Amino acid sequence: MNYIDAEIVKGTKKYKISNNELTGTSLEVLSFVIGKVKKRNYFSSIDGRIGRVNYGIEDEYRTIKLRLRASAYDEHDIAHLRDEIFNLFDGEFYIREMRNNVTTVKYETIGSNTNDMNLGNSEYVNGKRYLVALVSDFDIADMQYSEFDLEFETVMLPYAETVYTSMHLHRTKYNEEEAIYGLVDGLNTDYQDYVFTTNTFKVWNAGNVDLRPENMDILITINGLSSNGNFTLKNKTTGDVFIYKNSAYGTLKINGLTISLNNINVLRNTNYEFIGIAKGLNEFEVLNGTFSSISFDFRFYYK
Repeated sequence: MNYIDAEIVKGTKKYKISNNELTGTSLEVLSFVIGKVKKRNYFSSIDGRIGRVNYGIEDEYRTIKLRLRASAYDEHDIAHLRDEIFNLFDGEFYIREMRNNVTTVKYETIGSNTNDMNLGNSEYVNGKRYLVALVSDFDIADMQYSEFDLEFETVMLPYAETVYTSMHLHRTKYNEEEAIYGLVDGLNTDYQDYVFTTNTFKVWNAGNVDLRPENMDILITINGLSSNGNFTLKNKTTGDVFIYKNSAYGTLKINGLTISLNNINVLRNTNYEFIGIAKGLNEFEVLNGTFSSISFDFRFYYK
């Protein structure tokens, strides 16, 4: 059995590396290593001054390295398996880490064969996933049994993201028995609501990364809105202030950098400011309007 495994997700299809429709049970994950986020530093030198000036650091990407063992049934299967391995790891996809959580082995007497060494199946280690692409060249030895290494780099963001969103958490609430949630996802059982009906409320970002609408999905939906003008949504924690200047009735959506009122783009009627969400607790305030509900739907991100 596999102590370590991984799952690849392409669209709606999921492929457990050790058991999937492409390579069958011919692959085994020997190691799954996630690197830290690589940084891009902006330094500059000034004539007559010792040292360098640091103009900032940006998170860039991270690597994930897997070592696999391939086992072919016979000589013909070597070629078939090789081609399906190339197919399995082609393109961009999400990858999730899996490990076996059983640490105890039952005692077997000498000469017995009770199969107690079967430790069960590997499980998701948390509710996170990484969007990656293969960056290393690799060859599979022309042998019935072989081992090879794969190196991936993150695509778009260098962070892990949850497979679920805040609205899924709002509907189901945290349950440690559900595979979708992880014990180390930073969830706070005191702040599991992401739909509000009052003018002041608090939103919990369980990740350790600040959310910015320029490159992360944040959908804020204000239902039943009624405002005579200057409807304001303020994140008092980050200082972000969104204002819709005109009168408004119906459903207002702040979807990242896209603003719509009743499905009509109305960005030109705003103050061109957008709402971010800091890691941890965020205090919000709504001014100059009434509404039936306001909801926040986003994923949590982790360095």
